[in-house]
Amino acid sequence: MNLTIPYTSKRLRKTLLLSLLYWVICLMNILGADDLGYLQIGFLILAIVSTFLYFRERKQQYLTISEGMIKRNDIWGRKIRLDEVIHIEKYAGDYILKTPTKKLRIDTHIIPPEALKELEEVLGQIQLTTAKT
Repeated sequence: MNLTIPYTSKRLRKTLLLSLLYWVICLMNILGADDLGYLQIGFLILAIVSTFLYFRERKQQYLTISEGMIKRNDIWGRKIRLDEVIHIEKYAGDYILKTPTKKLRIDTHIIPPEALKELEEVLGQIQLTTAKT
């Protein structure tokens, strides 16, 4: 089973708008200054990093479930094996999957409703097949 859980379009829009805001501030600081200082370089770095994060989130999506693994596609790439999950906790709308050595938090607020239903089906199958909850 291969399943990809995307980010909500609202999340992607917020990331893009934040990136554009950093670019505007960066350009205003660079054009308004006589020379490049730490502030201008700092905003330039922020603008570049936030733009990189936007394109990465748009391309990578939020979660990938395949070959018995669930992987959160963030910078650190945290992943766990589904057959090692011993506890699934729902706290404040988020899911926390626990194994004996790892913990994976899934933020459900940045998942579209239709993809959230698919995720809940997969998590329900884990609870039924493993019976470790």
